[in-house]
Amino acid sequence: MIRSLQHDASNLLVSAQISPETYSDISSSIPAPCLRFTSTSSAKDIAISLSKLPHGANFLACGSDLALSQSLAFGARGVVLVNDNENLVHNLATMWGNKLLSASRIAIVSSGYSNIPGVLSSLSSITHMDSNLTLTVFNQTDSPSSPPMFLVANQDSKSRIVNIQFNSSILAGWTPMVGCAEAGFSSCSNMVYGSNVELDLDPYGVQMFYITPYQGASVL
Repeated sequence: MIRSLQHDASNLLVSAQISPETYSDISSSIPAPCLRFTSTSSAKDIAISLSKLPHGANFLACGSDLALSQSLAFGARGVVLVNDNENLVHNLATMWGNKLLSASRIAIVSSGYSNIPGVLSSLSSITHMDSNLTLTVFNQTDSPSSPPMFLVANQDSKSRIVNIQFNSSILAGWTPMVGCAEAGFSSCSNMVYGSNVELDLDPYGVQMFYITPYQGASVL
């Protein structure tokens, strides 16, 4: 079964599963290729391949939860659903799909791998980030005046609570994007005051959150 992040039948089709290395050869001839990775690929292996894609590349993600979460951090426009990652894909499609599809990636940070072109080791606004995380900063193109939103991907194979500490002079609070879209709640309305973001991540799982910076403060 294939499920896009967007609830639109026209986005539920994929005509080919390809390796990232062949993306530029055929991407213009099919609607949205699905990038596959070997089962032995590490988070860094996947990131290296994805970093070579053109910015704004139109691709879907398929394979393991690790491949899906890292691909989403690099801008995948949809995911292929299999039984092994049904929970992850359901959360993405129901909670964050529309937001991700209307967002533009502006920065990627990793605390688990380094020396990859285009991937930063930190942001000037972050004072601490737990190990083995991928953090992507998105502009909300459907609401340009809104503050950035963040996607956090777990590079570990175990569940854990992770912390990302922002500079307290920059961040007033943050809002986790959780809830049930079918019930009409695309995000939690309760802002958490303070500069310490704490998230509960499944193995290779993802979470998203908004931030509320102080007026005039920049997170980049």
